[in-house]
Amino acid sequence: MSSDQLMDIKDVATYLRVKESTVYTWAQAGKLPAFRLGRLWRFRRRDLDDWLEKKRLQQTEDEATDHPTTNWQP
Repeated sequence: MSSDQLMDIKDVATYLRVKESTVYTWAQAGKLPAFRLGRLWRFRRRDLDDWLEKKRLQQTEDEATDHPTTNWQP
């Protein structure tokens, strides 16, 4: 699947391994990069990959903040 190919809710649910209803809810809430063509939600694979990477980096930063290395002792 190319990075520019459009995906529907079912494709995204399979890709992210979540329920279709979760994808729909996230899209409606603006939590997932998506756009509408008429009544149908569409997603670009590259936008989802960028979103996932941003979430991963954000989680890594949050974990680093939760466990500062300056106070670490063996």
